[in-house]
Amino acid sequence: MTDADAPADTAAAAEPLPVSAPVPCNWPERLERAVAAWLAEEIHNSPVARVTDAYNHLVTTLDGLKARILQEI
Repeated sequence: MTDADAPADTAAAAEPLPVSAPVPCNWPERLERAVAAWLAEEIHNSPVARVTDAYNHLVTTLDGLKARILQEI
């Protein structure tokens, strides 16, 4: 096979692939949903949920944790 016999699309194959725009990711909403799901699965009807002060402390500290996570990403 000579260069003249090479497939015509070799030039097209050498072109870089188009770069698509990154998919927007709404981290605050995703984090909020994940934490809400975790609270519902793990804490609902637990001993922590039955003690108002303990539950309120947990929710407050989770809000602080979410804020720290969002600062890092």
